[in-house]
Amino acid sequence: MSKEVIFDFDIERIEKDKLTDVMLQASSINPENYLKLADILRNSPQLENIYIHMFGGNDKFWNNFFKTFMPTNGDFTIDPQKIELEGDVQDFNCEIYKYIERLNLGNKNVSQIDEIEEKFPNLKNIQMQKPVISPEKIGGDCSKIFKLAKYMKFLNLATNINQEDAQKYLSENGLTDKFALSSDGLCIINIDRIEEKQTEPARLRINANDVERIGLERLSTSSDKITLVINSVAELSNDMLKKYQEAGLSIEGIVVYSPENEQEQNAPYSVGEYAEIRDTLEELVEGIDLNASEKERFAEVYKRICSNITYDVPAAYPLTNAQKEYSELQETNCRNLRNGLLHGKCVCAGYADILRNALSMVNIESKYIVGAVTDKVISERFLKEEKYQGDYVDKKEDGTVEVGGYHAWNKVKLDGKWYNVDATWDSTRIRLGQTPTNCLKTDEEIKKKSQKVEFEGPECVTPVSAVEIDKMFDSKHLYLGNFKLPNSKDIIAQVKLTGEVYKETGTFLKNMAIALKEKITGVFKSDKQLRLGSPNNKKNPTQSNTWDLNNWGIDSNEFMKKTKSITENINNNYQTREGKDNFENEK
Repeated sequence: MSKEVIFDFDIERIEKDKLTDVMLQASSINPENYLKLADILRNSPQLENIYIHMFGGNDKFWNNFFKTFMPTNGDFTIDPQKIELEGDVQDFNCEIYKYIERLNLGNKNVSQIDEIEEKFPNLKNIQMQKPVISPEKIGGDCSKIFKLAKYMKFLNLATNINQEDAQKYLSENGLTDKFALSSDGLCIINIDRIEEKQTEPARLRINANDVERIGLERLSTSSDKITLVINSVAELSNDMLKKYQEAGLSIEGIVVYSPENEQEQNAPYSVGEYAEIRDTLEELVEGIDLNASEKERFAEVYKRICSNITYDVPAAYPLTNAQKEYSELQETNCRNLRNGLLHGKCVCAGYADILRNALSMVNIESKYIVGAVTDKVISERFLKEEKYQGDYVDKKEDGTVEVGGYHAWNKVKLDGKWYNVDATWDSTRIRLGQTPTNCLKTDEEIKKKSQKVEFEGPECVTPVSAVEIDKMFDSKHLYLGNFKLPNSKDIIAQVKLTGEVYKETGTFLKNMAIALKEKITGVFKSDKQLRLGSPNNKKNPTQSNTWDLNNWGIDSNEFMKKTKSITENINNNYQTREGKDNFENEK
């Protein structure tokens, strides 16, 4: 038997080609063919599906058409279960509606699910024309969303449904065992219908801890493509992942979901990437005593992350063309778990994501926090909006403006109390053997000392003394009251830090020179390469002439010729054209 969908009404082809799927449209049906059509459909037992597009027509047209299918002496001319309606069905009132079980809805119709239910009392299945739909299109409230999901195997959403509201609705209506909602709020699964087969494999997002509840065997035999969603890496071990794969679960990826992260940061990891990330985190927390106090466990994880992961400066602040290309390529990876754990470098968002997941491995709760850091205050008169596009800008009533950059850090819960911790800002200090200065801080402290603003999360109000932090990080200092006496370790660390600062400054200046050369050569379309060796001064070999363009890979003669030509053109234009406006336009 052939399986084909036809659009143009062709009665003979149904019988001749033994079609199994037939699509009919209002514009293709002539009233004089109603009876002949019904007779052929009735005598074509091979037909599996009849798709009827109801765009166009009116109540009279469709009622006359459907009368050919209505019961005669108690019998239908065709089984209503084979019929699927598509289009603006809510615009018509047809008697056959009370027998129809299948609808294909467009996104604009889903908000009318209440009216549709009333018109189709035997409705059992709804197929969406688009695979993903916005909750706002359905109506926004949970009752309509889950009422629609009742008629589907799964419902994929374009934006997150509110988890708290959804779980409350399911609980109050006794539907907790009927539906599974992914942690990211992007997929609702109808558990009772999970075994239904579809022409194309479904793409489902399932909480890893819901796999057993839904049924591993049922999921494995469905041929559906699965994205596992977890709140932290602690929820899914590699052994469990291997078990799911061996059972036949078709896993497309794993999402380590954090509601505070950007959508790109919550993108799925491949199975191989996730397994490597999980292995790395297991190595990172290896040997930490889970029976130790929470502060001891936290301090050990914090030290290990800060000691082994460095800040990826080119990814955050690219100067040269190569760095800009690198920054674009790593835009997401340096802000999630990939680069920091697998390559040892990331930016602030990466530190925060890694710390949150690493702490979950030692049973400590923490939050990913997004805020801003104020760099300076300027007068609103001097504010250039385009200069600070994408930065943090806060205009005050007194005419001043706070400007800065966005930043990510963590809040961590220890012994029932919340604290701010910033691994990004402590990594260098800990790597050099110093005590962290951005660790276990109150909200008030980070506002005053670190200029952090625009952040939310649990309130942090409990201060921790410098002495206690010293003890947590084994610094062993002597104190005169609150004054900490430096020890040999501090002196050595300061020497190392000074060396790193000089090295970073040298690298920065080198990249600035490269960026300047690229900018200049870009103007003149020169392909010369910058030579970074010490330039020679021919007149005085003992001195270097850094202002000689030839020493920087730029042909000074060509440069002068170009600038002279530009100057002459401007002067000529100024002399020959009348009016300042014309000159400005030409320039």
